[in-house]
Amino acid sequence: MGIRMRSVLVMGILGFLAIAVIGFASYRLSIKNAMNEAKIKSEIIMSYAMASREFTRVAQSPLVRQLVEEDRFYPELMSGF
Repeated sequence: MGIRMRSVLVMGILGFLAIAVIGFASYRLSIKNAMNEAKIKSEIIMSYAMASREFTRVAQSPLVRQLVEEDRFYPELMSGF
């Protein structure tokens, strides 16, 4: 095997290894970014849900209780949300 063939073989192996390492690093980075984005979006949704629940508890629930009969049970009013 000549020196040219060895050089081509070594460069091919090194190129393949470089592509594999870059591909693996890109894959890991993509997963990390997707998880961070999902976490941020879930925090936004949870914040919205908690704000809606707090508004219902503080502002709407007292007004609704004034309108309904005290001795009657309304299952719809027992919702935590």
